[in-house]
Amino acid sequence: MSLIMVKELTNAAIKLRSERIRLIRELLGLSRKSLAEKYKEYGLSAGTIASWEEGRWGGITEKGAQKLIKAFK
Repeated sequence: MSLIMVKELTNAAIKLRSERIRLIRELLGLSRKSLAEKYKEYGLSAGTIASWEEGRWGGITEKGAQKLIKAFK
Protein backbone atom coordinates (compact mmCIF):
# COMPACT_ATOMS: atom_id res chain seq x y z
CA MET A 1 0.00 0.00 0.00
CA SER A 2 1.44 3.37 -0.94
CA LEU A 3 1.90 6.25 1.45
CA ILE A 4 -0.72 8.25 -0.48
CA MET A 5 -3.29 5.47 -0.02
CA VAL A 6 -2.55 5.26 3.70
CA LYS A 7 -2.97 9.03 4.06
CA GLU A 8 -6.28 8.91 2.17
CA LEU A 9 -7.57 6.09 4.38
CA THR A 10 -6.47 7.98 7.50
CA ASN A 11 -8.22 11.13 6.33
CA ALA A 12 -11.38 9.14 5.56
CA ALA A 13 -11.33 7.62 9.07
CA ILE A 14 -10.89 11.06 10.66
CA LYS A 15 -13.79 12.42 8.62
CA LEU A 16 -16.03 9.48 9.57
CA ARG A 17 -15.29 9.89 13.30
CA SER A 18 -15.89 13.63 13.01
CA GLU A 19 -19.26 13.09 11.36
CA ARG A 20 -20.29 10.58 14.03
CA ILE A 21 -19.47 13.02 16.83
CA ARG A 22 -21.52 15.75 15.15
CA LEU A 23 -24.41 13.35 14.52
CA ILE A 24 -24.55 12.21 18.15
CA ARG A 25 -24.52 15.82 19.34
CA GLU A 26 -27.28 16.76 16.92
CA LEU A 27 -29.36 13.70 17.89
CA LEU A 28 -29.12 14.89 21.49
CA GLY A 29 -30.40 18.29 20.32
CA LEU A 30 -27.35 20.11 21.66
CA SER A 31 -25.20 22.87 20.24
CA ARG A 32 -21.45 22.63 20.71
CA LYS A 33 -21.68 25.23 23.45
CA SER A 34 -24.53 23.51 25.29
CA LEU A 35 -22.78 20.14 25.03
CA ALA A 36 -19.63 21.66 26.52
CA GLU A 37 -21.62 23.31 29.32
CA LYS A 38 -23.58 20.15 30.09
CA TYR A 39 -20.48 17.96 30.28
CA LYS A 40 -17.86 20.48 31.47
CA GLU A 41 -16.92 18.16 34.35
CA TYR A 42 -15.38 15.88 31.70
CA GLY A 43 -13.14 18.65 30.37
CA LEU A 44 -15.08 19.26 27.16
CA SER A 45 -14.99 22.75 25.71
CA ALA A 46 -16.89 24.08 22.71
CA GLY A 47 -13.56 24.64 20.95
CA THR A 48 -12.45 21.07 21.56
CA ILE A 49 -15.76 19.72 20.30
CA ALA A 50 -15.50 21.92 17.20
CA SER A 51 -11.99 20.62 16.54
CA TRP A 52 -13.16 17.02 16.84
CA GLU A 53 -16.17 17.61 14.57
CA GLU A 54 -14.02 19.34 11.96
CA GLY A 55 -11.23 16.78 12.16
CA ARG A 56 -8.60 19.39 12.98
CA TRP A 57 -5.19 18.20 14.17
CA GLY A 58 -5.98 14.59 13.36
CA GLY A 59 -9.45 14.58 14.91
CA ILE A 60 -10.44 13.08 18.21
CA THR A 61 -7.82 11.21 20.20
CA GLU A 62 -8.34 8.08 22.24
CA LYS A 63 -8.27 10.23 25.39
CA GLY A 64 -10.95 12.50 23.90
CA ALA A 65 -13.07 9.52 22.91
CA GLN A 66 -12.87 8.21 26.48
CA LYS A 67 -14.11 11.60 27.75
CA LEU A 68 -17.10 11.45 25.38
CA ILE A 69 -17.89 7.88 26.39
CA LYS A 70 -17.89 8.84 30.08
CA ALA A 71 -19.99 11.94 29.42
CA PHE A 72 -22.62 10.03 27.40
CA LYS A 73 -23.00 7.10 29.84
